[in-house]
Amino acid sequence: LVALGAPGAADDDPVRVAVGVALRLPTVPQLSSPAQGAEVEGPLIVAGSADPDSSITLAIDGAFVAQVPSAADGAFALSIPLSVVAGKHALEVTASDNAGNVSPPANADFEYVVGGRARGGCATSTSAGSACLCLLLWFCARRRRGLPAVSLVVGAAILAATRVNAAAPEVNLGLFRPATGGDGYAGVEGARPLAAGEGLEVRFWLDGATKTLVYLPGAGGEQTVLRNRVGGWFVAQGHVWRGLSLAIELPATLNQSGDLTNLPPSQRGPTRTPAGLGDIRVSPRLSLLRQEDAGIDLAAQISLELPTARAQSFTGDGRAAGEALLALGHRWDGPGLSVIELLGNVYGRLRPPRQVIEVKTGNEAGARLGAGFFPGLQNRFVPHRLYAEVEMQSFLRAGGSGGATPAEWRSGLGFCIGRAVSLDLAAGGAIGNGIGAPLARFITAIGFSPQSCAGRVPASMADRDGDGLADATDLCPDQPGPPENKGCPLVVAQVQPACPPPAAAVAPPAQEPVKVAEAPKSPEPDRDRDGVPDKDDSCPDLPGPATNYGCPVTIKQLVVIRNERIEILDRVYFQTGKAALQRRSFPLLDQVAFLLKGHAELQTVQVEGHTDNTGAAVKNLSLSQARAEAVVVHLIKKGVEPPRLRARGFGSAKPVADNTVRDGREKNRRVEFMVLEYSHEPIRPGN
Repeated sequence: LVALGAPGAADDDPVRVAVGVALRLPTVPQLSSPAQGAEVEGPLIVAGSADPDSSITLAIDGAFVAQVPSAADGAFALSIPLSVVAGKHALEVTASDNAGNVSPPANADFEYVVGGRARGGCATSTSAGSACLCLLLWFCARRRRGLPAVSLVVGAAILAATRVNAAAPEVNLGLFRPATGGDGYAGVEGARPLAAGEGLEVRFWLDGATKTLVYLPGAGGEQTVLRNRVGGWFVAQGHVWRGLSLAIELPATLNQSGDLTNLPPSQRGPTRTPAGLGDIRVSPRLSLLRQEDAGIDLAAQISLELPTARAQSFTGDGRAAGEALLALGHRWDGPGLSVIELLGNVYGRLRPPRQVIEVKTGNEAGARLGAGFFPGLQNRFVPHRLYAEVEMQSFLRAGGSGGATPAEWRSGLGFCIGRAVSLDLAAGGAIGNGIGAPLARFITAIGFSPQSCAGRVPASMADRDGDGLADATDLCPDQPGPPENKGCPLVVAQVQPACPPPAAAVAPPAQEPVKVAEAPKSPEPDRDRDGVPDKDDSCPDLPGPATNYGCPVTIKQLVVIRNERIEILDRVYFQTGKAALQRRSFPLLDQVAFLLKGHAELQTVQVEGHTDNTGAAVKNLSLSQARAEAVVVHLIKKGVEPPRLRARGFGSAKPVADNTVRDGREKNRRVEFMVLEYSHEPIRPGN
């Protein structure tokens, strides 16, 4: 530094000062995270490289956030918990050296996505979801183009569809699984698997559901992920051995609409969800107890789910799964022929761990409860059953957190077309907001299901010995007897000879037991003197040979009285499915009337109607009763006193042949005449 004196004069003693000059500024930091335009769900990870041993300063939207030194190799990384609002933001990163020189900034724009929640149909409510049913009609209107046709073309399209590559979770969100047999309701499993002789059941179910998965972003609002779904189930069950039956269920998604692009980045998927085959279920069922023997129905069921579902369809976990279920049931008599039934299920499932947004899925426990009413009326326009049910399950990993306990209610009614074709209609909706429970659901099923159409037989009408007294009031339920003796047979004793034999004589052989009221008659009455005692004479007032049962040979005898029993040698014919007599039955019934009028000792005769096991048990019971009554009316018209006759229908409860073959079923469809009261007073003359 030189001090200048007078103009032109120079200082002879200058001062020298050292000055440092920077050759360059710190370089601009290079950012590896976040990328330009990135979406950030949680903490903001800022990483990159700068000059070694420099100081890195971070600012968001111009506001200082943090400062961190770079390493010896220039690398730096920092995790910043974000407190900013959801939306787009600007990140600015600068580097400074020891002299305080600051580099030009490195900039990156990012979008902060606040974490959301996954919920089911009633996503905005934790109370009972009964109001969800109001939107069922809306759903049907949205689907007014109709359900996809169930045909081979659709099936081929389902199986031939290609997979969609996306990041959506492989998880089964289906809460509804149809009952494997006709002994159950819509989703509640019954406790009476097919027994021997009950053959095979085949049913097809259609299930329409709306709004089964909803995403609630942390920033507010609601976005529907799975909007509408139409699924089908093909269910077949067959008897295997004793109380064991086997059921196979083939599920398929026929049509599904949804948008996975609104999910958080880690679980985001395509703009559509595919249709296709679901996880196939194989279920052995074992009957443990029956109400008629143990007072309650109890059955166990094991199900294996095979990983056959389409990817990203939300109908499969991508791995095999298993289920163990216990079913309990009990029936009570209702008014008239009606029956009230209660069913319950408890089950546990082994499933692979998955996560839907914040809800942790995996192993689960669940329960179902259903109540049914069976009117017992024979009318094609009246439902043969009405039912209501609830189902709830919980993902064990989630510990009861929000969205992890889906629950649903359903109610429906069933009709029978003929004796074995069943038709079910049901509707339901979510209870609460668990994932997989839809806002509204509509279910229909049709198939060949004799067990479903069989209804339920009132317990009070069970009559094992067929004596006309229900087992509940029969003191001897396995031995027939008259009502006057409480359903028990009359006391019998050995008849002793009038004079004892000499001591040295050999005792005569024991005589057959006879009723106390009966005394030996010698000689036996024979009014027409044809050599056939009146008690075995079908025509006690008309002489005839024993080969024609005591009737004239000009009369083809169709009715026989033997050992105080009435036997018919032909069938009583009715119009199919009705109680109207066919005219070809009149000769047989006229002979029955003639026999009864000639045998006053047959004081009370019960006309019994029987059917095979085809069709509903309640319908068969009602039909057999109506047919027995039709026979009684005909006999009364022919002169038999009404007090001597009773009508009793047994349905299919007392078969005499194998119901699995045609000839056996034909033999089981019969009318029999049972003598309930017999008098040994002298026989009055016949007509």
